[in-house]
Amino acid sequence: MKNLISVIIPTYCRSISMLHTAVQSVKEQHEPVYEIIIVDDNNDRLLSKSIFSYCQKNNLIYISSGNVGAAAARNVGINIAKGTYIAFLDDDDTWLPDKLSMQMPLFSSSNIGLVYSRGYTVKADEYGNILRVPYATDSYFKTEVNYKDLLQQNYIGTTTQLIVKKTALIQINGFDEFLPSRQDYDLCLRIAKQYRCIGVNEYLFIHNIHDEGQITANAITNMKGYLILFQKYKYDIYQITDAPRKWCYRITRNALYGKSYAVFFKYLFRAILYNPLKIKETIKKCVGQTK
Repeated sequence: MKNLISVIIPTYCRSISMLHTAVQSVKEQHEPVYEIIIVDDNNDRLLSKSIFSYCQKNNLIYISSGNVGAAAARNVGINIAKGTYIAFLDDDDTWLPDKLSMQMPLFSSSNIGLVYSRGYTVKADEYGNILRVPYATDSYFKTEVNYKDLLQQNYIGTTTQLIVKKTALIQINGFDEFLPSRQDYDLCLRIAKQYRCIGVNEYLFIHNIHDEGQITANAITNMKGYLILFQKYKYDIYQITDAPRKWCYRITRNALYGKSYAVFFKYLFRAILYNPLKIKETIKKCVGQTK
């Protein structure tokens, strides 16, 4: 199975046409893949039946995960994957044709466990116009990140860009299924503790944003994820100058957007204590006025 790629696409509440668009972007890759695994995480029998039929017609591997959530669904896919490398793709995202062919050569040594890339975000503006802009991490993209880097900043982001050695995923026990959010960030942190993480300085994926109106609910979920990760990696975070304050920024911004004001003021106060000489700057960053 040397150098064979398994692609895992978890799907939940998406139309067949949207899933088909994601699958086609895999089939149009210049680098061939060994298998495409569709992990059906729906609890809608009719939709699941349609997905199963679609997989049969298109020579895809179908498995039901039983409505367990995205992280657990990806783990189901990892467990049955036969490839040496695992590439993840969300069911509403797509890859550009050169993605795999540009990422795979970067696995040039045994200590490289993960390869990521630049990409695009597609979203609608306030007038309904569809925009294609650089992905959120673009302004601080680095061609290699280590564990310490990632503790300070999430330089990678969405799983749609990742190719990971299966042995690395098995070693860290895959995704943390108990996190309410930020499972992708947590995965990259744990891999970076053991392996090198390399980035391709090319735009290779398209991340689609839907349901902007759900910002409050998403912010609360993100806040909870960051709170758990802050505790999980607390010892290592406190070994890095200014890292605790940066984690407070992430928590306070999501708390504010999610209208969780008790959490907002608690971590705003903590951020100020970390650097009391820069109160104005800290407040601006905590409310998201500056990066």
